[in-house]
Formats: sequence, C-alpha cells, structure tokens
Amino acid sequence: MTHGGTGRGRWLVGILAGMLLLSGCASDNEAAEQANQTGERHTLSATFAASGEAVTLPKLKLSVTSNELSDMIGLIVYKGNIYTQSDTQIAPGQASSLLGEKLGRTKGGIDEWSKQDNYATEFASTIGEADVYQVKGYDPEFRIMTYTVQDGGQARAEFYENFNGIQVSSGRDVFEKMKVAGNVQAAVWQTYESWNNGSHVYRSLPRMEPLKRFIDSLNDAKPIEQQKLQEELDIFNRVEQKFLLIRLEDRTEMILRLFKGNYVMYHNAHLFFQMDEQSFADLWNTLE
Repeated sequence: MTHGGTGRGRWLVGILAGMLLLSGCASDNEAAEQANQTGERHTLSATFAASGEAVTLPKLKLSVTSNELSDMIGLIVYKGNIYTQSDTQIAPGQASSLLGEKLGRTKGGIDEWSKQDNYATEFASTIGEADVYQVKGYDPEFRIMTYTVQDGGQARAEFYENFNGIQVSSGRDVFEKMKVAGNVQAAVWQTYESWNNGSHVYRSLPRMEPLKRFIDSLNDAKPIEQQKLQEELDIFNRVEQKFLLIRLEDRTEMILRLFKGNYVMYHNAHLFFQMDEQSFADLWNTLE
C-alpha cells in the first residue's frame, strides 16, 4: 500500500528537509587544523579516529571552506558542547508534551565567518533567539529542544543533539540515547528514487516482526567511520538505499537511512553502523 501526501505517510514528510544540510558536514583533518585562519568562510567539520572496535567522534571544530558560501547547520552551544539540529521531529501539536525545564535562551552570533572562540559562549547559536528546554525522557547531555509559539498560537519545536566527543563501541551508544528499542509506535518507508526526487511517497510495512528484530539488533551493530565508507564505497551515491521513518511512543519521529550491505545511518551522528546480515536482510526484503 502506497501513501502520498495524505494519511499515514504524511506525518514524516518534514523530516527529510534537514538531511541534505547535515550530510554536508564532511570530515577534513587538514581543514580543521586551519580553523584559526582569517579572511575565509568556515563550516562545521568532524574528524573520525578508529580506536580498536570503537569509533571516536571528537568535538566539532570549525573548518575552512575557501571561496565557497556554505549554509551553516543549526547549532546551539550548551555547557561547552555543540548541539546540532536533529532530523528527529515532532508534530507541533505534540511538542508541549515533551517540554521540560527551561535551560536558557539562544543568542545567535555564529555564522560562516566565526572562529572557534565564538563557540565558547553559552547559548551561542546559528538560529537567532529562541528559548531552550530539556526534553522529557531524554538526557540533556544528549538532546535539548527549542520551543517557540508563532503568530496564530501554533507551537514550533526543534531538537538539537550532542554526538561530540564520545566513543561509540556499538549501536547501543547511540540508539539507547534515542530510546528506540521497545518504543516503536508506527513506521513507513521510502525508496531512494522517491527521496532523491522529493516525491514523498511513503509505503507501509507489510509485517512488523522484521522491524522489531531489526530495532533489537541495532544495539549490537558495529560502528564504522563515515569517511571510510565514503572513500571505499562512495556510499552516498549508491542507489541501493531505503529510508525507514519511525514514530516512537512519545510521538518523536526519526529516520534511518539503510544501505545495501547491512549499513545503517542516523544522520545526526555522522556515523554508519553495520548490522548482522540476517536481521538487516529480513527487514530490507520486506521493504518492497
């Protein structure tokens, strides 16, 4: 059964908008080391270092992008860490249910010309001024949110996540933070062609059992550097991809990008996970 712009497929249409923006944060050691140069525009960049079976995601740093204007991703500085805007979303009418303690208000002030020192200011951001809150049910060291009431009384919420300076030994280090296992309420999926063309054609899952096994297996998935797969497989340009869109019990909506070869990516982590072949294949073959 196929869903277009109405019905079950509609609740995750907006989630795809941020994916192209975040995927632009490529790894670049040399650029990061040149971050203090002046007179050139800057964007965020992360570098990845393997440590045995684990992958270390260092703190984000500024990197130089010469002769090129790149859009800055949404970010907030909180307690010395950079939280980047998440693909995970929630419907405006549901956002207040996750509104926790107010943490502060963003200041703005970060742009393409900013230096690393600009990131030392608490609540500095690229998003202008907005109230920042804890997210009920989530560790504020991982996820915070902005919440604003727009003209007409409609609320708008955005999630920001911190994956910086952590070591990832397995999928558990990421997906347990997101409270995925045991909390899936519904799911749909999208083909690569639909996503690539912006068609927003969503399809239901004929059976939920493969999805449950898939979610359970995420915790044991092996982390792999994003840069490594891009260099060896040119993985983002492979058309053998599917997009799994999941709504959790708290009404947050997230997307997992699946690549043939048992690879899974949650964009905001800038990290791939390779799953066991059986649980991945069972779900992949169901998405037809």
